[in-house]
Amino acid sequence: MSSQCSDKASDQSTADLTSKSGGASQEFSAAFSIDGSLRRGGADSSHFEIPSSNISRVKGAMAELTINKLKYNDIELVGRDEQKQILHDCFERMMDSEGPVKKELVLIQGHSGTGKSSLAATLKNSIAGYDKAVYVQEKFDLHYIEYPFSAISKAFTNVCSQVMAMSKGTNKDFAHSIGQAIYDELGAEVDSLSRLVPEVEALIPEQSHGVLRQTENYDFAAGQERFKFAFRVLTRVLGSFLSPLLLVIDDLQWADAASLKLLDALLSDVENRHNLMIVGCYRPANGKNNTNLSDMIAAITKKQDSCRINLTELELQPIQVDDVNKIILALLGMDDPERTRDLAEVCFHRTLGNPNFVIEFVSMLEMEGLLSFNLGLTKWVWEAKRIEDETMSTANVVELLIARLQKLPEETQLLMKYAACLGSTFDLKTLDILWKNHGGKAGGCEHQLVILQDGNFIESVGNDTFRWIHDSLQEAALVLGKDQDSLLFDIGVTLYNALAEDGGLEDHLFVVANLINHGDQEKVEFAMINLRAAEKSRSFSAFKSAASYAAKGIQNLPDDSWTSHRPLLLELYSIGAEMELASGHREAVVDDYSNKIINRDCFDVMDKMPLYKCRLYKIATMEMRHQDAVKYGLKILKALGSQNQWMMPS
Repeated sequence: MSSQCSDKASDQSTADLTSKSGGASQEFSAAFSIDGSLRRGGADSSHFEIPSSNISRVKGAMAELTINKLKYNDIELVGRDEQKQILHDCFERMMDSEGPVKKELVLIQGHSGTGKSSLAATLKNSIAGYDKAVYVQEKFDLHYIEYPFSAISKAFTNVCSQVMAMSKGTNKDFAHSIGQAIYDELGAEVDSLSRLVPEVEALIPEQSHGVLRQTENYDFAAGQERFKFAFRVLTRVLGSFLSPLLLVIDDLQWADAASLKLLDALLSDVENRHNLMIVGCYRPANGKNNTNLSDMIAAITKKQDSCRINLTELELQPIQVDDVNKIILALLGMDDPERTRDLAEVCFHRTLGNPNFVIEFVSMLEMEGLLSFNLGLTKWVWEAKRIEDETMSTANVVELLIARLQKLPEETQLLMKYAACLGSTFDLKTLDILWKNHGGKAGGCEHQLVILQDGNFIESVGNDTFRWIHDSLQEAALVLGKDQDSLLFDIGVTLYNALAEDGGLEDHLFVVANLINHGDQEKVEFAMINLRAAEKSRSFSAFKSAASYAAKGIQNLPDDSWTSHRPLLLELYSIGAEMELASGHREAVVDDYSNKIINRDCFDVMDKMPLYKCRLYKIATMEMRHQDAVKYGLKILKALGSQNQWMMPS
């Protein structure tokens, strides 16, 4: 009797599995049978033996099954209904406003994994129905802090790409109209935009490209204002054609000072009478330590009325156990909250209610066999008490992720490390360079990317470009293997060698410079890369970043540079002093750089002139010692050989 009951239960389970997962289950069932019957092994009637000829069919069927896989794509934002409504209300306020349009700034703060980016992404639903709406979402990167305007550059590049996409078919003149409007407002100054957002050039009529005049006479403030003006005009013109324009900028705690000042300038532009909404996300602990971010928030708070800015601040707290249960139900494809309640309570206590931690914790449970799908019963099974006994609470999701990543195939881990070095977003072409230069098989890069997408590690954003599902995944991937700085440096060297050969270095200049700067090797090539990065940063008035690149370039110089690489050394010290001066701090560094050149006889007076100017500017403008400045000016004239006699007033 018991044997018959067992057979009936098995038959029913197979039928259930077939009905729930379709063809894959039919293949799975067929793989166990010969002539329609199951082969039993030995005298034990409860044991089934899979025919060896069918093992490959079983493996193939198992790979196609979806019923036994965690359903990451079914997870929705939970526990944030109030914040979603506030965000939507801000959008509606901007679109429905009467009279002068007010710009919307929403700042979302919350610890890593609380769902800041996901909350901001709900705005995609708000713009549905607007034909010319543009939504872009970019982020700053911890390992590219000196990369000036990195997220803003990517955001406006994305906007330009969407404009080009809108210009197909019957609307082919759309991009041309925008480009002509930009040029009509800026003229040759449009080149200052194309240096940061090269895609702007695709919009501008070819005959309209001009030559940008350089900032002269150390008028650093004027250079910055011209650059801000150009971006304000770009935003105004885009806003006049695109409505609404939504920019989501993530990880503001890692933003460079110049980027925050530019965001302030865009929001404070009283001439912009078009719809603009900026959502900024940041981690509160890091944000408070970022004095530039704190200063920007304070400044915008003071000028909300005068600059017509609506500022809204949201703070995300951990979610509650019922919301954790909703995540688990989605992951397991179940609809009975009582069935998963005990699992939800354990997960809630172990993850402290952090949504991203919950997802990774459940993934870890499956990997460790503490949560599994029973094919015979066609349902997920677990023992809450065992999970509670064998796991610990964690406030650091990276620890969970490292354990998960280490169980992946070695080749997959390798690709993850390469991708993590490239930042929060990366493209197939660049990643494939690293893959092939480290001995990867042809086509293997694409295959590994599919594995990473299936495992909910990365997602495609189009045009063979990918981004991490969460920055904690990128952080965990970097921890794999050797020391982070060594890994980042090695990847930078590989990229430099590959890109220098095919002429693609300029497009990746900041990425390569930041990567190699994780090392401390004295090498002329690295000093030259930092010089180019400093010059490019100066060209769009990112003075602090330029000063940092120059300082690193000086560190890269070999000891014999005073004799063998004198021109390079002179350029680095000159731009370093100038950019430290423009940044408004580290006056001692300006003096140090100046002295090292001025006090050496191996340089003639014209070589020393940039350093003379820096020192003169510092004395006259920063220290306000005007008589001393006159004396120093006379000293320079004497060095130049002037025969004129100047008398100091008594």
